[in-house]
Amino acid sequence: EQGLLASSDAGQSWKLILRASLMGLAINPEDPDTVVATGPGILLSRDGGRTWNEVLALADGAGPVAWAPSQPDLAYAVGFDRTLYRTEDRGRSWQPVS
Repeated sequence: EQGLLASSDAGQSWKLILRASLMGLAINPEDPDTVVATGPGILLSRDGGRTWNEVLALADGAGPVAWAPSQPDLAYAVGFDRTLYRTEDRGRSWQPVS
């Protein structure tokens, strides 16, 4: 419930890098600097989690998120509104899957 914490000293200390109630986190398998987090919506980091931008606000929030292992531009997230969302541009934009 605190948010996303990171350690640079093998877990000796931790730093809060994203204050949000998160439900999911996925690191792009071919580009570890590209990270998607879900919770209050869908958030994207292009610098390994140092900075974050909300790319899709969702009133109900979102939970599970995953990158397609064979297609690094493709990821899916499940909204709590029972909608499956998809990105085909490494997380920059998301659309409902119809």
